[in-house]
Amino acid sequence: MVDVDTNSPTSPRHGSSAIAGVLTAAVLTCWSSNVAAQELPHFELAWESPAACPEQSEVDEQIRSLLSAAPGSALPSHLRAKGLIEPTGERFQLTLSIQIGPTRGVRIIQSDECVSLGKAAAVVLGLLIRKEQDLGRELSHADLGNDFQTSTKPAEPSTPPSGKPPASGQPNLPDAKSQTHDEPTQRQWYFLVNVPSATVDFWTLPKRDTGFGIAAGVLHQQWRFFVSATNWSSQQRTITDVETYSSYFKRKSFEIWGCRGWGSGAFELAPCVVTAMDLVTASASSARLNASEQRVAIFSAGAGMSAYAHLAPWFSLYLATTGRIVANRRQFLVKEISGDFPTHTIPVGAWLTSIGSEWIF
Repeated sequence: MVDVDTNSPTSPRHGSSAIAGVLTAAVLTCWSSNVAAQELPHFELAWESPAACPEQSEVDEQIRSLLSAAPGSALPSHLRAKGLIEPTGERFQLTLSIQIGPTRGVRIIQSDECVSLGKAAAVVLGLLIRKEQDLGRELSHADLGNDFQTSTKPAEPSTPPSGKPPASGQPNLPDAKSQTHDEPTQRQWYFLVNVPSATVDFWTLPKRDTGFGIAAGVLHQQWRFFVSATNWSSQQRTITDVETYSSYFKRKSFEIWGCRGWGSGAFELAPCVVTAMDLVTASASSARLNASEQRVAIFSAGAGMSAYAHLAPWFSLYLATTGRIVANRRQFLVKEISGDFPTHTIPVGAWLTSIGSEWIF
C-alpha cells in the first residue's frame, strides 16, 4: 500500500486551494472597489448657454456656495443634471433635465434675461442635493414635487441632432419638454446707469456741439426708462457786419427716455422715444458793447434707435441716434441803438448721436 502525503507542496489538492484563494481575494477586491465606488457617488452637471449667459463654472460655484461646500470639491449625490439656456423670442428659457437612479424629470423656467436662469438652476439643483442628503437616500419622483414632469423609464442613449454621440463624461439626459414655469422669485426690475456717455449734436447751436453726460433709470423685462443729463462744451461764434461781434453759448440738457428692446443673442435693438429740455445761455460782445446774458429753456421731442452689444450680463456698449423737433424756437439778439442784431436762431429740429456704456445692477 502506498500512502499519499497530503501535506506535500506538490499535492494537487493544495494547488487547487491556493488558486481558489487567489480568485477569492481578487473577487473580494473587485467587489469592495465597486462597493466603495457606489458609496461615493458625486453630482454631475452638463451645461449649455449663449455667450452672454452664465457658464457652467458659475452655476457650479453657486451650488457649492448654497451647500457651503469647498470650491472644486465633489458633491456627494446621485443627481445627474443637464441645463440648457436658449432664447425664445423676446425671453430666455432654461430646460433643466435631471436623473436620479431610475427617476427622471424635466423642468422649464422662463425669464426676461438669462442671468436669473443660471441662479434659478443653481437654487433648484442645490435644494435637490440638500434634500437627498437629509433623506439619506435617492430621491423619488414624489420627492421632486409638482414643478418637474417626471418619468420612471430608464435613461436611454440619445443622439444629438448633429448625429455625434454625447461628449464623454456628460450626463445623457432626456430633452423632453414639460409644462413651462416662470420662476416667481426672479427679479423683474433692475437698476441701470449709462456712464460714460458722449453725444454729438449737429444743429442746435451755431457749430457742431459735443457733450458728456450720465443717465440712470430702470430695466423691466425688455423696457428701459431713464433720465439723462448732459453738459455741453462752450462755443464762440464771430460775426462781421457793420461791426464785428462775438457771441458765446453755454448749454445743459435734461432728457427722459423710453425704449423697447428686441434681442438676438448678445445684440439688441431698441426703438426709443425721448423728450428733452435744453437750457441755453448766450451773450455777445464787440469792441464797444457787452450784451447781457440771455437764458432760455428749449423743449423738444423725438424718436430714435439704440443698438446694444451685451459683453456681459451686467455690462453693454451702446450706440444711439435720435431726431428731435423743437417745440419753441428761440432767437438770440443783440440790441443796439440802430436796431436788433441776431446772433443765432434755434433750428426747427436737431439730430444727435450718442455712444457709451450701460451698467446693470
